[in-house]
Amino acid sequence: MGAQNIRIDDSFANRATNALQEVRFSLLAVLESIEELKGQRPIDLSNTLGIDMKLAWKASRLVRSVNPAEILNELPGRPGVKKLLLASSGAGASGESLDRLQRSYDALNEEIVALSGSRTLFETMITGLDSEVDTPLAIEHRRQFFNGARSICGSQCRSSYRLDILGPSAVDGTLDYATIRMTIDLVRFHVSAPWRVRLPAVLDDSGTRTRPVNCEPMEDSGGRTHADQPPLVSELCEGPDVNFLPINSEPGAVEYGFEDQLIGPDSTRTIAIGEVLRSAEPAVATDAHHGIHQVMRLRTPMESAVMDVLMHRDVFEASGDPRAILYSDLFGERSAANYRETDRMPISIPIENIEPAGDLPVPDGMDPEKYRRLLDIAFSRTNWSLGDFRYQRITVPYPAVPSSLVYEVALEDS
Repeated sequence: MGAQNIRIDDSFANRATNALQEVRFSLLAVLESIEELKGQRPIDLSNTLGIDMKLAWKASRLVRSVNPAEILNELPGRPGVKKLLLASSGAGASGESLDRLQRSYDALNEEIVALSGSRTLFETMITGLDSEVDTPLAIEHRRQFFNGARSICGSQCRSSYRLDILGPSAVDGTLDYATIRMTIDLVRFHVSAPWRVRLPAVLDDSGTRTRPVNCEPMEDSGGRTHADQPPLVSELCEGPDVNFLPINSEPGAVEYGFEDQLIGPDSTRTIAIGEVLRSAEPAVATDAHHGIHQVMRLRTPMESAVMDVLMHRDVFEASGDPRAILYSDLFGERSAANYRETDRMPISIPIENIEPAGDLPVPDGMDPEKYRRLLDIAFSRTNWSLGDFRYQRITVPYPAVPSSLVYEVALEDS
């Protein structure tokens, strides 16, 4: 029996990807045709179109999606698309763009039937297309970028690690937020090379950054205050002492830099800061907070970036629908709520669910004993138990800088 050649244009990958991308582009064209719409955040869509936040959240994420599996995951059902069409029409969207969205959505459903027979099987096949998006070749290209960037920036680190823990607060309806942030084996090659550390803050839907009233250092501050030194976790720090200098910055951002004459191996340091932010965020959706955005700023050329996000099971009963995205800050830093699809970097960022939470692999670039001590410090300080949390990990080898790794998940309605 002979093998039949299949034209590339007729392949599943090509037809499915084209149909999904056309829906995304069509929705984007609808939104761009609405003069009163000033942004594509969920809050912008909800306010301008008059749609509920759940649908606004999906539409906002859909136009910022890149891979076929993401587009399909954010695609509303027929009732949701109908609501979007009606709301967009009422908000002044062009008739041409609305017709295009309807045609592209109908065409996609026809392709789903033709290519797989059912939505469930189509989802399975689409997932297979994106299973190896971050290829070894792509990682090698980023490694080459790292080699050049460390010379230009004048610094590098082996790894940047961040632990974020969100759990119930003593104040009903709010979350406490504990975080430890480490820059592992930071080396400076030039005495004038800039380097900064920024303290944690909370972002609302508008992108406004604030520091909660009650921010406690992860360990005894020893008399230090945020006016002179950041909240170092001394047990996790290594290398020469650092004299930090406060830096004036925008409202809600507290930053420190340092001046130092050490370069090369003599300058090698591991710097760790940690805080517990009490009643930092609402536990359910509010008018100002409809989702959790954990933003890891990547400014130092590094071999790997690792973000661990732990969410208390009593607050987040299910996994929700979290995703991680790497956004470029090359054209200026934004807050998590203000990133657009044009800021997104073409790198697939998987989220690893670690179960059981007691059997945790050591993050890239970290000493096993130090990692165990880091967890002991965090949970001793918060009086939480590791087994009560869902543990998710995001690892990005050789991330491009400047960029921001964003973990986002919608909050449940009250």
